Amino acid sequence: MSVIKALGQQHTKAEFAYLLQGYLSQDAEVCALFCGATNMTSVVNLIAALSYRESDERFTVTSLDTELVLSVLFDGFHLLFIKEVQHGSLNQAEHLILRLTQHYAAQLEADFVSEQVNEPQSEEHLELRNKLKQVLIASSQLDRLYLQRRGQQSNMGR
Repeated sequence: MSVIKALGQQHTKAEFAYLLQGYLSQDAEVCALFCGATNMTSVVNLIAALSYRESDERFTVTSLDTELVLSVLFDGFHLLFIKEVQHGSLNQAEHLILRLTQHYAAQLEADFVSEQVNEPQSEEHLELRNKLKQVLIASSQLDRLYLQRRGQQSNMGR
């Protein structure tokens, strides 16, 4: 029975990855990120694998929006941020997930800044704002880490 369950989960992840690829491919700036050796199919499958949890309702949707995409990307971003800080050994697909998360976080942040919110914010809205803040802070920490590592590597030859 566990083999059948595992196959069902793989199918759910594959369907979500296909839906995610369709969503991501609508953004020209995102498509420009995939000019290297890693294709979009590999990245969306990795995103689905990193984010999937059994009975996660996000994986049963039939259409995606930016908030849902950021929510899924955030799961992988969090894991990959920790991996990068501790080990510094991300592959190209993992770097692309970080970049995609930063892209959609910046896009949503710009949308929130342009909104005038006079009514009380929902719990989901507050949770999304918290994720945005975490992504933006972690991104700036990663940028500083990359600069520090680059400086250390360039000093090795002197």
